[in-house]
Amino acid sequence: MVTYSEVVQERKEHLERKADRFSTFADHAQERSEDHWKKSDLSFIPMGQPILMGHHSQRAHENAIERSNKHTYKSIEEGKKAENCKHRSERAEKLLVKMEESKPYMVGKIGEAETDIRLWERRLEKSGVFIRIYEDKGIVPDLIASACGFSPSAIESARNDNERAKKELPEAQEKRDYWKAKLESIGGVFDISTLKKGDMIKTTYGIFPVKSVNKKTVTVSHWLPNVPESKMNIPPVIIECKV
Repeated sequence: MVTYSEVVQERKEHLERKADRFSTFADHAQERSEDHWKKSDLSFIPMGQPILMGHHSQRAHENAIERSNKHTYKSIEEGKKAENCKHRSERAEKLLVKMEESKPYMVGKIGEAETDIRLWERRLEKSGVFIRIYEDKGIVPDLIASACGFSPSAIESARNDNERAKKELPEAQEKRDYWKAKLESIGGVFDISTLKKGDMIKTTYGIFPVKSVNKKTVTVSHWLPNVPESKMNIPPVIIECKV
């Protein structure tokens, strides 16, 4: 059975390959763009030189302009490809950094896992109740069946849901535990119970004075430059330390 840490490791390796691949694509597209730009050069034609209609140079002049336009368009097109590939490579690299260093990212993953845990715990409980009543009485009363989320005779659906919940619940718990351990390894979430009004705290947005400490957030003031009365509620996850 594949563990969640193995899933994360595979995800990281995929992102590394993606970042390298699109970085290479960007380099090649940039080289093509520059090559087309060089080929669009018309410096061999004197500046302001008009096409001499009827002259033996007319066709060559027109062809040169046409080739230059084609190479210019190709250069712009390849430049856009290079920019797009560069952005995709950078996004993959930033996600890799988040998976190793970002507390908000890890807290978000923990929140996702806890939401899933609550979901599968409820489904495991409801399907279990339905199965027990059905096996005892052969049918489940309408009111109880509705509360469990099944029709009165849907025993197979209940059994399938029960089996799925037994599989999904441990996986969600493993995911939560993984990111909790990862978060603790980089210092965990700041304990806001240690703060009081007037303290100065360093956050990912800057240094601010504490206006009040709430149950789950901290209210800071002066977060807008030159506006003393401005205030903002911030979560503990973006607080780095007290200064």
